[in-house]
Amino acid sequence: MSRRRAAAAAILLLAAAGYGAYRFHGMGNHRAADAIAAKARMAAWPGPRVATAFALAAPGAQQVYLAGDMTGWEDNWIAMQRGSDGVWRISVQLPSGQWLYKFIVDGKWISDPANPLSDDDGRGGRHSFVLAGDGEWKVPAGAPRGVVKTFTAPSGTLTNLYLPPGYAAGKPYPLLVLLHGSSADANQWYRTGVVDRFMDGMIARGRIRPFIIVMPTSGDDYTGASEKEIIQQLLPQLQRDYGVRLRPVDTAVAGMSMGGFGAFYLAQRHPDLFGLAIPVSGAFRPRYLDSLPRPLKIPFQLQILCGSDDFLLSGNRALRDRLTADGAKFSYQESNGAHEWHYWNAQLPAVLTTADQYFQTAPK
Repeated sequence: MSRRRAAAAAILLLAAAGYGAYRFHGMGNHRAADAIAAKARMAAWPGPRVATAFALAAPGAQQVYLAGDMTGWEDNWIAMQRGSDGVWRISVQLPSGQWLYKFIVDGKWISDPANPLSDDDGRGGRHSFVLAGDGEWKVPAGAPRGVVKTFTAPSGTLTNLYLPPGYAAGKPYPLLVLLHGSSADANQWYRTGVVDRFMDGMIARGRIRPFIIVMPTSGDDYTGASEKEIIQQLLPQLQRDYGVRLRPVDTAVAGMSMGGFGAFYLAQRHPDLFGLAIPVSGAFRPRYLDSLPRPLKIPFQLQILCGSDDFLLSGNRALRDRLTADGAKFSYQESNGAHEWHYWNAQLPAVLTTADQYFQTAPK
């Protein structure tokens, strides 16, 4: 299959899948722009490059490409070379961090069968990822490890609960509610975001102190039934079973994309519970922003993060401008990145550090 025909088939497949966590899916008009932007982000990302090898045993394939965060997922695919052993290989110089990818084998998109680092892509398939170079996700050898417990919420949805190393029942711990994006579930921050590795590594290096993280699943955008379940059922359950204190000084909420919206929405509606909100790449629609009261009061600490090449950037800037006009106190930061896991992976240490600093300094 030619590259042009493979690209056309892939766009139809991706649009049908609705792969909503990524900018490129269902947005064919942005293909060339996304590929160019991906190259620019790669060039602008600070730090050394890491030679990262990709390989796929496919002796019967005619063409194999690498596509992912490093290519913008679109026309900038990287052609792989077939060896005499039938294994297709390529080495790519990547900035340190997390990079999601798939292989395109004769027009068919697949995850890497040899890589255990993979997760559901939200639409019936899987993606793979690599963690290139050094980062806070690396846990020192011999360091104590936390535990991730999985349980089912009353609605039947999945919930993941991270308990830090040395967790002791009856001891009060601060709580971070960490919200996933569209077309995903509680596993997104755990399986793809490897948040447990970040926590264990940062605790072992003394960068943060232990706290609990709960990762619920939302069937909507954290409004309606999901809001009710989190506020009225999940949080009281954690208070009862794990000793968290449901006070604003001990409870924070963060999330990315749809979860970024959810973090702001829940904190704005429940300041009696959340003292800190960190929306990352938040999905702030004009209709929602228009519905907010004037002046917009923010009785909690707020830190807004967004990539400078994120397709949701305009909504984040609109919220920033609205808050500024209303005299609200908040923090806003744009940095290199798009609506992708490489950016969210790079921001996660700042999210966890901000939460820890808040828990330590908030007036008790």
